[in-house]
Amino acid sequence: MSDVELARDLADSLLLAAGRPRRALAPPGPGAASRVRADCALRAGPSALVRMRLRFLHMQARRVEPDGVTDCHGVALHPGDEAVPEEIAPEYRLADLLAAEHTLVRVVPARRTVEPLVCGRVVRSRWPIHVLVRTRAEAFTRAGRRGQGLTRLNIEVLNVTDWPHSLDPDESLRRSLLVPHLIVALDDAVFVPPDRPHERDDLWPVLLAGDLMLASPVPLPDRPGTTVTGRRAADAETG
Repeated sequence: MSDVELARDLADSLLLAAGRPRRALAPPGPGAASRVRADCALRAGPSALVRMRLRFLHMQARRVEPDGVTDCHGVALHPGDEAVPEEIAPEYRLADLLAAEHTLVRVVPARRTVEPLVCGRVVRSRWPIHVLVRTRAEAFTRAGRRGQGLTRLNIEVLNVTDWPHSLDPDESLRRSLLVPHLIVALDDAVFVPPDRPHERDDLWPVLLAGDLMLASPVPLPDRPGTTVTGRRAADAETG
């Protein structure tokens, strides 16, 4: 199993498990939180590659016809909402990010599935979500500290879904990125401790290994648990 797959499992257990705090990236509108960002610093080699996984839950509506019909196990089914995982996985050469900002626009499509049952059916519907990911990098130095020639990486995620604001909150939630988080893996580079304070719309940087980071919507300690062993290309800067 790869480092990124292990990081996925860790994120699922820490962020997507029932009872954990939820954060929603809603469509733009009055009072809506529709933007988050991850800001981190790294020390890179000439062939550095940034591999990202933007992950979130997408709410879908479950309609049961007729209400209370049983499935093949004899369990009665009822209407409701279900959360399903989505993932967007861009990757860039760091040299390209230093040359220019890169913008990825992705439409998570609407879906409708019908599950036939012996005495009825279950219809599941998802509405589209328009996601914009901006990624940029810039060189910087830290005066008086070891580690000159560092790079700051900034990843900004926006929900740019257009929707009628007359709809109720449940309809907005179905067009939101729920529990948005990023897994960032580096090739030929390592992360160094952040030099900026955490801001309100930032994701929380969680170091899993020298070359692997989880940007979390809730505060977590570095290297939570021992699940991720990963490639220890080098330790993050401590000086």
